[in-house]
Amino acid sequence: MEVGLNDRLNKDAGADDAAPFGAGNALESLPVGEGGALNYRIDAAIDTPEQGAQPRLPKSRDNSRSGQPHPGYPGVIKAMPRRQRVSSDQEQRDTTFDCEMPSETPSWPAVFMRIAVWMSGILAFFAGKVYGRLVGRSSQIEDACRLRWILTRMGPTAIKAGQQLSVRADMLPEEFCRELGKLLDRMEPFPFEQALALVEHALQRPLDTVFRSFDPVPIGSASIACVYQAELLSGEKVAVKVKRPHVTAHIHADLKAISVLCVVSEAFGIIKPGLTRHFRRELYRMITEELNFVLEARYTEIFRHTAKKNPYVSAPRIYHPLCNNEVIVSEFISGVFLSEIIDALNSDNQEAIAEFRARGFDFKKIGKRMMRILHWECYESLFFHADPHPANLIVRPDNTVIMIDFGSCGAVSDTMKRKLMTFHRQMLKNDVYGMSQTLISLLEPLPHCDTYSFTHDLIHIFRRLLLANESKHAGWQEKCTGWMWMNIIGLTRKYSIPINLDTLRIFRATFVYDTIIYRLHPHIDPRQEFAKWAEKYHERSRKKVCRSLWKRRFGPLHQDYQAAVEMSDLGFRLVQRVEKFLDTPKYSFAYGVGKVSYVISTMTRTLLSALELLLLFIVLKGANLYYIKEAFSVENFNLAYVLPQIFGDVHFIYFCGLLALMFFIRIRSILARLDELDVN
Repeated sequence: MEVGLNDRLNKDAGADDAAPFGAGNALESLPVGEGGALNYRIDAAIDTPEQGAQPRLPKSRDNSRSGQPHPGYPGVIKAMPRRQRVSSDQEQRDTTFDCEMPSETPSWPAVFMRIAVWMSGILAFFAGKVYGRLVGRSSQIEDACRLRWILTRMGPTAIKAGQQLSVRADMLPEEFCRELGKLLDRMEPFPFEQALALVEHALQRPLDTVFRSFDPVPIGSASIACVYQAELLSGEKVAVKVKRPHVTAHIHADLKAISVLCVVSEAFGIIKPGLTRHFRRELYRMITEELNFVLEARYTEIFRHTAKKNPYVSAPRIYHPLCNNEVIVSEFISGVFLSEIIDALNSDNQEAIAEFRARGFDFKKIGKRMMRILHWECYESLFFHADPHPANLIVRPDNTVIMIDFGSCGAVSDTMKRKLMTFHRQMLKNDVYGMSQTLISLLEPLPHCDTYSFTHDLIHIFRRLLLANESKHAGWQEKCTGWMWMNIIGLTRKYSIPINLDTLRIFRATFVYDTIIYRLHPHIDPRQEFAKWAEKYHERSRKKVCRSLWKRRFGPLHQDYQAAVEMSDLGFRLVQRVEKFLDTPKYSFAYGVGKVSYVISTMTRTLLSALELLLLFIVLKGANLYYIKEAFSVENFNLAYVLPQIFGDVHFIYFCGLLALMFFIRIRSILARLDELDVN
């Protein structure tokens, strides 16, 4: 019976219409009793071959598509109804996207071309500076204006770098920072045909299947993107932001060129070693974030959702199915750019001011709300808008503020929130010493510096600010904290204190906010406004605590037990840390160890390198003289002949010049290290 069944299986496997042996065959369709027994017999037939023979397995052939019955089991093996899977012949568009941009590595020819462009800009700046000195018109203001003019014509990366340097008083004088703050990111728009191709690529469908109308003339044209207005088929008016073609590769080549120039300048001692390290990292992070349209759309979406509880501020709605890393489609916001109001106030255009007020714009109310928005962003929001200049703020007639262009955002950690809150509370108490200590803690970790002098300089700055706020006759420029932050950043330059990117962004955002606030409301009291906001903030905190207690009216929650376990573990680790601290003796080392070791190691490496180069030069020159002796049969080839030929040759003068340049670079680095405070 078993052998016959095996022969029959082999015979059926060789037939053209044989059924497959496995999932979906006749054996699996039998009842348990019959199928189980039959399967057992087949396994026995396959697993117990004749002695010396290999087991013969059935060949798998699919006869399911034909729908024909199996000749051996005509009533069992047959087609059955099945559910049709949901699928489409057209390619389905994946609307999800990753916030991380693919990194682009620029080619070295492109980098060298951008290095040439940047070198030409640098040479033009110094040539203008020399010419100004020759004609007697050299000043920092003239140089700052010349630098702004050059950066404006060098492209998007130069403009962004200038905007970044405008708040880096730790790197540039105040006149340069003030002039670079006037840099406007405006460029000629690129051809509309390219924008149309990018939009259709993002939509993956023709333009007329999504938009009822699309204005080919952009309403805004910047270095990275152009913004167009359009209307969807549903009737909603939208703003379409399209990235410039090839701008990503262009900017990455620029960033690489800037990095190469900075590293070479530091290596040759032109600028202080390590001075541009933080600037290069922050510039790269800032510009790559602005290139990431996916991240910008995500920031806008989250800010709009978080701001629903804040009646003073909001953000445009994002149409995510229509967006990708080249295009952002958002709600079109109607209103007035805050830059228009600021320009009217700066130029004292009474006609425009009267028109704004007639439309319902209350400048003082807008200023107060801007200050409360700043406090809300710092203490309650997940992140803050790091570039809130007036062109990125739209004001509606009801005096609500709509923020746009979330290409640059920063986050405030919980530790920084507590320190900023302490800073403002100390400002309410006029505690200038406490303000200075809190600000120093914001800049941690600190390098080795003179903290006593740094604290004294901070106290002087804070005292000036408090006196200006107490005076009824001080101008809005004196009350504005913008000069305070610029002076603080200037002090970090003086004491060589680096500033991380998030701290610099909160400084810059506060500087821009205060400039806008005090221009709209010159007599605003920041301490009083903070006290009003803090009162409402504490009320919201009280309500949160009451809701939390109400949830625990019948006893602790499940997460409370887990928190108790974590607290016990934390207490155990704290005890271990205290024991380790008490058991470890405290050593005290003499000052100057770091400097001495640096000077000795640097000079030793320099002398060894010079000795190696000198030996190499003597060997090569001696080999050349020996070749000349063999070729021209020079007589009296001895040491008295060779030494003058080696050390009296013009090549030795060039070699000495190279050694002098190497020693000069090393001495510059040693002097820069000696300028720093000694290491404890």
